[in-house]
Amino acid sequence: MYQFIIILLTLLSLFPPLLGSASGARSHARSERPHLYADMAKGADGRYYITKITTEKSRIDFMTLGPLDFDQTEWDCSRMLFGSFAFSDHRDCVPPGSEFRTSATRPVPTFLLGAATLGASMIFGIIIEESVFDQASYDRTVAEAIKNSGLQGKREEILKRFMALTDVMNDRNEELSEMFSKYRDEYYNGAAPAKVEKRIDDESGLYTGDLYADILIRINRNALSELRPPVAGSLSITGTPAEFEAKLTAIDASLQGERSDLESALKNATKDYPVFCGPENIEPYHLKYDCPSRVTGAQETMPVARAIIVSKDIKGALPDILEAEDPSLKVIFQKGRLFLENRTAEKLSVTGASLSYRGSSSKTSKPAEVPPSSRIDATVLYRLLTPEIEKAASFTNMTLQEAEKTPVGVSLSVTYEQASKKKTLTGERVFRLSDLISNESLIRNRPAALH
Repeated sequence: MYQFIIILLTLLSLFPPLLGSASGARSHARSERPHLYADMAKGADGRYYITKITTEKSRIDFMTLGPLDFDQTEWDCSRMLFGSFAFSDHRDCVPPGSEFRTSATRPVPTFLLGAATLGASMIFGIIIEESVFDQASYDRTVAEAIKNSGLQGKREEILKRFMALTDVMNDRNEELSEMFSKYRDEYYNGAAPAKVEKRIDDESGLYTGDLYADILIRINRNALSELRPPVAGSLSITGTPAEFEAKLTAIDASLQGERSDLESALKNATKDYPVFCGPENIEPYHLKYDCPSRVTGAQETMPVARAIIVSKDIKGALPDILEAEDPSLKVIFQKGRLFLENRTAEKLSVTGASLSYRGSSSKTSKPAEVPPSSRIDATVLYRLLTPEIEKAASFTNMTLQEAEKTPVGVSLSVTYEQASKKKTLTGERVFRLSDLISNESLIRNRPAALH
């Protein structure tokens, strides 16, 4: 008998649930038209309310009030009538926490049992049941939520307003696209592109012609090329019922303003071109500009855009050469190198050196041997002396006029031993800063350096 029951249940499982044809067959085909959705929840008073209306997919189809994000699956929850025996894959008909869930007795096909009633199934001690979505309870609850939220009679009005606004947006997108095409054609078929005369003027006196006007002064693309045709958008709104209605009203009002703004931008974009001048600092120069903000095409007189060199940063303003000498030793300081010349027939031992620049000084005690009657490259001493001095030899925001008035004192000192006697050799000179940055192609007719 037990085996017969198992065979019977297996055969029953081959038949589709009959009750499912009513509620499970409900489908909401996705339409190309915009859709509205909603959600509901139980309030503090124990009653249901519509908590939001949205264009994003949610639990309730607000247009048909059909269920979407609710568990509408059906499963067999049959059980033995007598005793505590349950099938191994048994599921409760109404699991804890489930929404709108009930159970229904499934009729047994008469060619198997000879009856289609619960009584027939009881012959074998089985209750044949299915867990199903409680559509009736759901419908009552949604109706209650609509009423409690003050949407009874207003829902249809909201739907009409939403659909009408969608149609307006579609018409608006088409209109703006046509308007954009009109102005675009006017622009590309219009006058020749605008031009400016680009100049670099020097007020600093220190410009060496190493900048490019095309980098500093640029006519940007016409503003029309930076505008984009309006994209056919879709409404995206989420809020409580009151918020949703307010947003519908605000969007409706904004559509006319959007059209006006785009038309104004398009008209301006077809008339002129923006001019960009910059930057104000490009190493080693500091600049200012005299540029028109916008220019138009086909002008009788070409407008002028000027980049003006205001000042320059100076680095490494060291003398080309500085010498110190006595009958025994000559020291030659050049940019990048240092030479020691022994004028005697005996070896000289250099024990230290120092370099001073505008009050900043640097010292080294590294020894150097100078053979008799010879000249050696002591650049290693130069490299030890100059790092700190080069910092002092840097000037910011300098002009030629300022450089002419800026004195720079430089001194070089070397200590050495000759026949066990210590001697110090010193050479110093005062320059104008302009002498240290001289360049025949840059600065002409300069006053003589201070000595």
